[in-house]
Amino acid sequence: MITYFQWQVKVALTLFASWQISVKVSDLRPDDKLPPVFLWDFIVYQFGYGLKAIEIYKGQKYEKTKLRSVEEFMEEE
Repeated sequence: MITYFQWQVKVALTLFASWQISVKVSDLRPDDKLPPVFLWDFIVYQFGYGLKAIEIYKGQKYEKTKLRSVEEFMEEE
């Protein structure tokens, strides 16, 4: 439907949609941090701990365990 509009209307609709999305994103406050700070902390956490298979819960570190296959699970019984 947008392809039939003139280019000025396309620009106006794009700007309006971008403005609405930016208002919604600016209202986000995950962990009471601004979105750029939260994203930076998340990336640092994933590279620092996620790749090493370390999970942090309430300040303690836990090694992630590999999920067992059905055959391994059935052998234990």
